[in-house]
Amino acid sequence: LNVTLDGQNSTRSDVNGFDETEGNEANRLTRASIDSIQEIDFANSGYSAEVGDSLGPQMNIVTKGGTNEFHGELFDFFRNDALDANDYFANTLTNPKVPLRMNQFGANLGGPLVRNKVFFFASYEGVREHTTQINSLYEIPSAYVRSQFVPAMQPVLAQMAPLPAGCTSIPAPASCAVPDTTDANPAGGADLVFDPAAFSTTLREDSGAIRVDYNIGNKDRVFVRFNIDNGLTNQELGLNQGQTTPLLDINKSTMIDETHTFTPSLVNELSVAFHSFYSDTNSNTPQPLTIFGGFFTNLGALPGAPLSFNQTNPQAKFEIFDNATKTAGRQTIRFGTHIQFNRIDEWLRPLQSFSFGSFSDLENDRPFTLQKIGFPNFVGVHNSNWDLYAEDDWRATSRLSLNLGLRTGINTAWAFRDNIAPNFDYASQSFLPANQTAYQGPTYDVAPRLGLNY
Repeated sequence: LNVTLDGQNSTRSDVNGFDETEGNEANRLTRASIDSIQEIDFANSGYSAEVGDSLGPQMNIVTKGGTNEFHGELFDFFRNDALDANDYFANTLTNPKVPLRMNQFGANLGGPLVRNKVFFFASYEGVREHTTQINSLYEIPSAYVRSQFVPAMQPVLAQMAPLPAGCTSIPAPASCAVPDTTDANPAGGADLVFDPAAFSTTLREDSGAIRVDYNIGNKDRVFVRFNIDNGLTNQELGLNQGQTTPLLDINKSTMIDETHTFTPSLVNELSVAFHSFYSDTNSNTPQPLTIFGGFFTNLGALPGAPLSFNQTNPQAKFEIFDNATKTAGRQTIRFGTHIQFNRIDEWLRPLQSFSFGSFSDLENDRPFTLQKIGFPNFVGVHNSNWDLYAEDDWRATSRLSLNLGLRTGINTAWAFRDNIAPNFDYASQSFLPANQTAYQGPTYDVAPRLGLNY
């Protein structure tokens, strides 16, 4: 899906990113508040030459501008589990309703700054949401397992969630013990005990937009628009120390657009735009980031980072696009250019993951495997796209319409910023020059379009 905002590219480069991180944000608005949208143009197939950058669906969000009349509104949408019926299956199992608190509120105002000349439209929308997931079968190491930890594992033990009341004895009471987890030493009892948990997810999101339109004269119109969406999702993923992951997303979009009418049949639109996206998905667990787990065995919920990918992702896109439209009889001819400069940075925080084959290995600090991932600092790549297009919508007869188009472009290869990551050549078993692009391939593309409607 290629998403544009007033024609400006607003597709996030991480849209297919790691499910563990980028897919967990609860943000709702991301690009534009609902009340700042005038219309949405959506095309699923049959794209004209004017549209590029994606083989999939194309969606353009057109924002509102002000008018000669003042218009505004206030709203608040409220949800609470006290007003909801319980789920049928939850009722059958006598499970309680899942707690929910949500407020979606905002305001907008539009009108003239100078009548018939300058207009404005501003909007704000906020979301405050608190949901809770209940896990009555959450499992943690028992008091006996904890008593067997060697001194080297004491820092890990200090990060563990406390045992629930009534489950602190050795061996653990039958009411606490997880079935089929009896230790090799029968006197120790169960290795795991139940610790019913409630994990909350909170969202704080604020989205704002302002647009100013200026009618310079009969032949020139200009508008300036700025959108921002700032959302923070705090997600509890475990009961151990710091196992909360704050997921921060910030989207900013700025655009200046000028439309000039040369003649009643020839109009040109020139736009300059900048879009930035920033996300931070680092967990609150102690540093250095570490994961502890079982190697094909259940050791319960252990301390450490709850997510494998803890990363910071700033991205930016600068665009220039120009489009001319000429109407001549039954033909509407469009031609123009679209230039993009793209930059993606990522810092995948260093993380080490220890896997243990048994409770005895965990207690005695004998990991079966150790895996490490991450970068010491930011790694960035950049490229640019230079496109030209032309198309002709021709109403050949009262029943037959043709669309003839051609789009061509040069796309530079993605290259590492600051030449900090040279590639390795398997054929020569050596590193390539640091200033060489990440890959070699065709950079020039020609895409003819032909459409027919009868």
